[in-house]
Amino acid sequence: MKRQLVFWLALVCAEMHAQHNPLRSQYLLDPVAINPGSAGIKGFLSATTSYRRQWIGIPGAPETFSFAVQTPLRKKSFNCGLLFSNDKLAVTRRTELSFIYAYRIFAKKFSFAAGVSPGIIMEQNRWNEIITTDAGDEAFSGGIQNNILPSMGYGIFLHSKRFVFSASGRQLIPAPEWRKQPFVIYSGYMMGDPKGITMTISALTRMVISGSLQADANILVEFKNRLGIGASYRLNESVSGLLTFQANEQLQFGYSYDLILSGLRNYSSGSHEIHLCYDFGYRVEAKSPRNF
Repeated sequence: MKRQLVFWLALVCAEMHAQHNPLRSQYLLDPVAINPGSAGIKGFLSATTSYRRQWIGIPGAPETFSFAVQTPLRKKSFNCGLLFSNDKLAVTRRTELSFIYAYRIFAKKFSFAAGVSPGIIMEQNRWNEIITTDAGDEAFSGGIQNNILPSMGYGIFLHSKRFVFSASGRQLIPAPEWRKQPFVIYSGYMMGDPKGITMTISALTRMVISGSLQADANILVEFKNRLGIGASYRLNESVSGLLTFQANEQLQFGYSYDLILSGLRNYSSGSHEIHLCYDFGYRVEAKSPRNF
């Protein structure tokens, strides 16, 4: 059965990589990994890293590591950053490095930004690692295939003290059919007093115009900007528990566990995701320098 699953993952993940956009449970903690328009939103230099291990127990299941750094420039409307990610799915290894640039317009009660993230993707397919039921199957006897692809991310980001709206996407160059490229839209609203208890409600939709749709609904309750406890539901796929801890004004930890609801629950014990963020400065006049 495991051999059949590895073969199945190899085929499915090839399509997933063609529409590359790794799933995340903690997107509100690391928005720049999804939308370049969010770069510099905190107003100071910030670095984040995350690791996601999906579908524990299934050989060849997805693993994602990412690291991002972002900062506003001397003119606060100009923001930049770098994003590095490494993905493993079955026999495919994928490394991406992107430069991020965002221009932000400030209004009295909100800001609006548009951003781009040109980058390069290095992809490696190790076809000789596929295990088949027929020994010596010539269809999978090839060696290692390497591809280098330019890419372009783009997004808009609307932000206030209590509300956020994000819309973003990523396109390979040369561009395949646009209807097959994923778009991600999410929005969130925070209620309560940051000095006491707050509750943030958010929703995310990841869609491909040609057919597929994924949707998340989330809630996060935070106590004095120190401890956060939340839950998430991914349509027909999983339910998640989320824990965040603000060690001090600059260091934040996050952890989430996904319990699988789909047919894969018979083969996997779930998915884990770890998040770490360090802010190199913070604005003492803000009620909460890290909300949204």
